[in-house]
Amino acid sequence: MIDLTDWTKHIRDLDRGESIRVNHHDCPAGQDTRRRLYLTKPAGSPDVVLGYCHNCQDKGVLSIKTGSGNYRQFDAPPDSVDLLPNNGEFSAPKNLVTDTTEWPTEAIAWRIRANLDSDVCEGLGIAYDPSTHRVYLPMFDTMYYADQHHMQSLEGYQLRRLTDRGPKYLTAVKDSDRQPSTLLLPDHDATAHKRQVKMGVLVEDLISGAAVANACRNTPCKVEVIVNYGTKVTPEVLARCTEYDKGLVWLDNDSEHVCDQSHKIARVWRMISGSYVAVEPQAKDPKNLSDLEIYDIINEHANG
Repeated sequence: MIDLTDWTKHIRDLDRGESIRVNHHDCPAGQDTRRRLYLTKPAGSPDVVLGYCHNCQDKGVLSIKTGSGNYRQFDAPPDSVDLLPNNGEFSAPKNLVTDTTEWPTEAIAWRIRANLDSDVCEGLGIAYDPSTHRVYLPMFDTMYYADQHHMQSLEGYQLRRLTDRGPKYLTAVKDSDRQPSTLLLPDHDATAHKRQVKMGVLVEDLISGAAVANACRNTPCKVEVIVNYGTKVTPEVLARCTEYDKGLVWLDNDSEHVCDQSHKIARVWRMISGSYVAVEPQAKDPKNLSDLEIYDIINEHANG
């Protein structure tokens, strides 16, 4: 058990729901110079601070006197997170870890399973949230996958679990009356972009969107990707992507309900755009496929 009193001066400044990283002095697994000890004041339990070292996997608990402070309320309904944003503005969680080499083992394992390299995570703004031990997945309104560092307007974010405990995703949105979506575009030049786009592709989640965008980045088959964040049929989301020769709805074909939703989305999208929209009937979620497999499927629909 780690004695957390050695870090009292750091703990004193923690707000509810906030985490910091410190070096674990005298770590039994060896000298820690990469701040592998995480100190967290849980949003739902402000009377304690929890410590966990990703170097030696030892833990610690310290009882404290509570103070006031802004915090994120994570004991909300499973599919949403209510925020008390800083200075009245919607914002990402504090103290996100963007350097993937400093992520804990579970987060690195998730990144590898999702076929994401470090550069893609950095480009998409994906990070590790030590306050919840989850992966932070931002919902930007628009991103340019030829220049992934160029992002426009944070509309929300998802926190993806790394363990078997709790809901798979916690979701925070800027405007609860608006369905979030992300438009992944090839480049900044809107005129050139509209001339080049041949396929509009709708997917369920950001990782699948990134997989499609990356697979088609340097190919003749230019694509515009719309991330739907789920399987809902939302006309205002579909209306964001209408300038294409053909459209493709590519959801994770893992249930009859999802397959039915694919066809419903395709019908509505077809009416809005006036262009042909196909449904990918068999392939797995794009994030589970290689670049070549993704491109072959996109190319087949584009030329079919």
